[in-house]
Amino acid sequence: MTILSIHLRRLCIIIFCLEVHVHASQAFSSDFIVATKKGGSTKVTRCIGTAVIDVAAMFRNLLDWDSFKTVVATFPFFAVGQMIDESVQQWFFDKKRRINTHQLPAIFNATADRAIVDSLAALSVTFFLFSHNQRLRETSKMFLLGLPFIGWTTNLIKCCCKSDICFRPLDEKHCKNGKKSFGGFPSTHAAQITYATVLFGSQFGVKAAVPLTIAGLFIAVPFVNGNRHYVSQLVAGAGLGVLYGLAANKVIRGTCNDDVAINIGVDHGCIPSLKLSYKF
Repeated sequence: MTILSIHLRRLCIIIFCLEVHVHASQAFSSDFIVATKKGGSTKVTRCIGTAVIDVAAMFRNLLDWDSFKTVVATFPFFAVGQMIDESVQQWFFDKKRRINTHQLPAIFNATADRAIVDSLAALSVTFFLFSHNQRLRETSKMFLLGLPFIGWTTNLIKCCCKSDICFRPLDEKHCKNGKKSFGGFPSTHAAQITYATVLFGSQFGVKAAVPLTIAGLFIAVPFVNGNRHYVSQLVAGAGLGVLYGLAANKVIRGTCNDDVAINIGVDHGCIPSLKLSYKF
C-alpha cells in the first residue's frame, strides 16, 4: 500500500501541474492553452482530457510490432542475467555468516533508491511548467504521465507473478531466516530510469541519453551491490522501460511533428525553389 500511495501522490502532482500550467502559461500560446471557456469546457478540463488521450495513445502504442521486437531483444539478456545472478551475488553476500560483503557506502544505495528518479521528476515538472520549448514541454509531460503507470505495472507483475524469478537476492537486512523475499521482478527503478533515457534520448539525442544512461548505472550498480535486485531483474525492468519509452515517444512525435520541413525560397538565379527535408 505504501508503494501504491507513492504512485497516487505522483499522479496527483501531475494533475496539479496541469492546472498550474494552464493558468500560469498564457505566454506560451500553444494549442494546448486556449480560451477560458469554449463549448462548456474549461482549459483545465481540456488539459486533463488531453493528458488522458495521451495516456490512452501510449497504451495503444504498447501493442505494436516495436514492443514485440523489444521483448524478443530483451529476452537473451534476461536469460544471460539469470545464468550469472548467483555468481554475481556471491561477491556481495556471505551465505555462511549471512552478511553483506564488499558493500559501497550507504549513500549510494540511498541516492539510487530515493534521489535519482525523484530529482528527474522534479526537473520534468520545471521543464513542463516553464520551458518555452514545446518539444521539451511535451516530452516532460509524457514522462510525468508515464511514470506512475510504470510503477503500477511493475507492482502488478510483482503481485501476480510468484515464480522463482521474483525472489530478491539474499540480504542481511531482510533475510535473517535465510529465506528470500518476493518483489524483485521487475525492477521499478530500472524501468523508470530506462523509460526516461529512451524518451528523452529519442527526442534530444546523445546530450540527453548519455547523462541519463550514467544515472541508470548509478541505480543499477548499488542495487546489485546492495543485494536489492539480481542482474536479470534489472534487465527485465529496463526492457519494460524501453517498451513504455518507445510508446510514449510515438505520442510525442504525433504532437510535435517537425521531422518534415518544407522551405520555399529563391536561389542565386532568382528562381523560386522548393526544399523538402526529413529528419531521421
